[in-house]
Amino acid sequence: MSATFGKFRLALSKALSNIGKTNGTAPGKSGNNIDPLMHELLVAQDGATYFENRKRLAKQAFLDAIDTTPLDRALAEVINTNVGGSVNVYDGELYAVTCDIKRPALRFDAVKLRTALIKRGIPVKEVNELFAKSSDYAQPAKSFKVVMRGGASTTGG
Repeated sequence: MSATFGKFRLALSKALSNIGKTNGTAPGKSGNNIDPLMHELLVAQDGATYFENRKRLAKQAFLDAIDTTPLDRALAEVINTNVGGSVNVYDGELYAVTCDIKRPALRFDAVKLRTALIKRGIPVKEVNELFAKSSDYAQPAKSFKVVMRGGASTTGG
């Protein structure tokens, strides 16, 4: 890692660590000791959304600006061989970009299988019993969303 990149990361980290704590972004006064934790979660939640969008837009602008032929070839190779790989996508004066391409995930379509089994003459009741015996639910996803109440402020005062 170059010294310039190290300085960049340090400066970025320092600037981001102050968000939600200084410059009028600190949490408002509260007698509830959980509110500062929720403020931190709100800052992280909104920051993540901002940076996810920024990354998506930057990635699309990057892909629109380069010749994607090597990437397209690498994607086709991974799809054809079912083996992941890595490809150099860009090599500039200041930055180099590689793309790791993972093996494609297998997606199972239970509705298609159910339909095919019934079309082959297996009774619906038996198909349903087989599906019930071989099905299990994953843990439900949890998604927290912090919202500020009407009178809340981030002025720190």
